[in-house]
Amino acid sequence: MGRFRLNSKEKKKCCIQPPDIPDYSQFDVTLLCKLISHLCPSIQPRQGWGVEPSDGDTGLGDDIVRIRVLRNEVFAHAASAEIDDETFEDIWDDIKRVLTRIQTSTPNFKSVDYVVKLQTVKGMPKDSEECATVKPRLREELQRIAEDITIEVKGKLRRMKRELVKAVRDGSGR
Repeated sequence: MGRFRLNSKEKKKCCIQPPDIPDYSQFDVTLLCKLISHLCPSIQPRQGWGVEPSDGDTGLGDDIVRIRVLRNEVFAHAASAEIDDETFEDIWDDIKRVLTRIQTSTPNFKSVDYVVKLQTVKGMPKDSEECATVKPRLREELQRIAEDITIEVKGKLRRMKRELVKAVRDGSGR
C-alpha cells in the first residue's frame, strides 16, 4: 500500500501463477526490500524498515536495511564515485561486519562465503583508469551478494510458511 505498493514491472516479476515461481535473479534491491519488509515480520529491524539502524542494532532485518542504505548511498545515488581512503575503509569494514553477521545468523547460507568474495573484490585495482572497468563489475558483484542474501532469506520464509500452513492444517483437524 502507499509508497510500498508494487509497480507494474515489479508485479510482473513476482506475481507468477503456480506452479511457476519467480526468477529471483530479476529482483532488484528495491523490490527485494519491499517484499521482505512486508512478508517477513520475524526479521523486523529494531527501528523499522525505513530507518537506518544504529550500531547496536545487529539483527538480520537491521543488516538488510544496512545493505540497502550502503547500496543507495555508496553506489546507486552517490553524487560521486570518488571517496577518500578512510571513508572507503569504514564502508568496507561495515560491509564485512554485515556479511559476517548474516552468514553467522543463517546456518543454511553456506553455499558461498561472501566475506571471502568481498576480500577478492577489495584486491581489485583502484586507480582511475582501471576503476572505469572495475566499478561496473564491483557494482554487479555487490548487487549479486545482496540478491543472494535475499534469496536465502526468501527460502527460509518459504520453509516457514510451509511449516505454518502444515501446523494450521494439523491443528484444525484436517
